[in-house]
This record gives sequence, structure tokens and C-alpha cells, in this order.
Amino acid sequence: PAKVEAWLGSNIVEGIILSGGDASVSDPSFVPPPRRILELGKPILGICLGMHWLAKEFGGTVESRPDLAQYGKTYTLCERVAPIFLELSDSLQQVWESHGDSVTKVPPSFRVIAWTKGTTDPQAIWYLQRRIVAVQFHPEVVDTPQGKSMLAGFVFTLCGCEHDWKPASMILEIQTE
Repeated sequence: PAKVEAWLGSNIVEGIILSGGDASVSDPSFVPPPRRILELGKPILGICLGMHWLAKEFGGTVESRPDLAQYGKTYTLCERVAPIFLELSDSLQQVWESHGDSVTKVPPSFRVIAWTKGTTDPQAIWYLQRRIVAVQFHPEVVDTPQGKSMLAGFVFTLCGCEHDWKPASMILEIQTE
């Protein structure tokens, strides 16, 4: 957390992505992200564990639910209202999950915007006024075919970033630092 605090203090941040992991927010050894990121007023995308942390921080409930544990492909029904879902070709999306915890009570300020097909289990939640969106699944993997579109919706629409760089120039910049 101290390194993250230092980095936040010396860099311009347009948005924050809280990635997944094999930890549980209920585990006493879980090291949460610095709460300061919630005070920056920047868009946040929580993925899996990131969703669990955000839900818990805003007054929701996260539980270990072996009956809801997912490790593989599943299907999600998405409301195409949040920026991450606007460009999807269909409301029904194949996604990849890897989790043992689930949000069992959505925080008061959040709206459920995606569900596991055939259930009411929240797959994505959105806090419009704070520009926070969180997903139970992993948009960053190839097993979520439209995941790149979801991430682009976060980066370009919600964060307002411009696509003014190329991967090759980033590699050169990193090598010269």
C-alpha cells in the first residue's frame, strides 16, 4: 500500500482498475487497496476481488459461497446502460469466472447491471454518480470474447482517455527509462 500511495502522489490518474486475485476480502491476511483511491473522484473498475472489496467498502455483503463458486465459462445477461457494456453486440455474454466469494448484498448506492444467466446473482454493479463499475467475471482474458470492448468502454468512455499511444512506443519508452 505504501508504494501505491507514493505512485498515486506522483502520477496523473485517469481511472483505476482493481484486478482479481485468489484472495478473499474475508481473509484476515487480505491486504486491501488504499482507501485513498475512493477519494480521488476517478472512475474505478473492480474485477472479481476488486468487486468484492468495493461492495464491502460501500456497505454490501460478500460471502464465501461454495454453491456459487465459478471456475470457468458462464453466461451473463448485461444491461447495456453502463459504459462498459454500451458496445456489446448482445445482452447475453460468455464470460470467464474464477472466484469462491460472491456479493450477496449489493451496496445501497449501487445498481445491478448484469446477472448470471438464469439467476438473480449479481455479475456487475454500477454506482453512476461515483463512476464505479464492478464485475464478478474477468473481462481481461480471451475467454471473455467481448472483454476488450468492455475494457475499452471503461478506459475511453468512462475515464475519457484518448487512444493516443501505440504499444511499440510504450515498449521503447519503458526501455529508455
